Amino acid sequence: MTQRRPDPRRPRTRRSILESARLLFTAQSIEATTIAQVSAHAGVAIGSIYSHFGSKENLVIELLVHVSEPRFEALEASRAGRTPLDRVAAVGEAIMQLAIDEPVAFLAGAGGLLLSNDLVSEGPGSTLVHWIETVGDHLRDDLQLAIDAGDLPPGDVGQLVALRLALWTGIATSVARQDRFAVDVSVARGVLAQGSALLQ
Repeated sequence: MTQRRPDPRRPRTRRSILESARLLFTAQSIEATTIAQVSAHAGVAIGSIYSHFGSKENLVIELLVHVSEPRFEALEASRAGRTPLDRVAAVGEAIMQLAIDEPVAFLAGAGGLLLSNDLVSEGPGSTLVHWIETVGDHLRDDLQLAIDAGDLPPGDVGQLVALRLALWTGIATSVARQDRFAVDVSVARGVLAQGSALLQ
């Protein structure tokens, strides 16, 4: 029995759909973008999008994974040779940079649109959850190491993690906004530095 070879066009088509979705979501919001518009922009049939992703919601989840996963991997790779406090600061910077580079995808995740959905328990969503949990575990470990070394005052590590994530996500969300309430990147970086210093 001959085995069917994988179609080399499928990954290309998938990337094309994701890139078209990213551009359209950024230009006119996720809510305003239709599958038909993504189809026309990518030059593929509407059925092809459903074949690859199943639904618009899944497309949004996969886009968030697509833009976030390489950043999580880079953050993981950058841990070697850095102090615990430097590694903690790198998480805040990575969150901010994702909001600057991919504001729509960031807002979709930060707003809880994806992470509260049952779809994240399997498929691409589970990959994203794995990376978020990994970063959270490292953050907790690094804060504890910084406390043990005397670089931070003693405190409840769980609270410190929650405070830092709330600070970073809040500031990054203010940068990613696409309306008149958006905060300038340079102002946000100053607030990020001041807020992080206050937590030390």
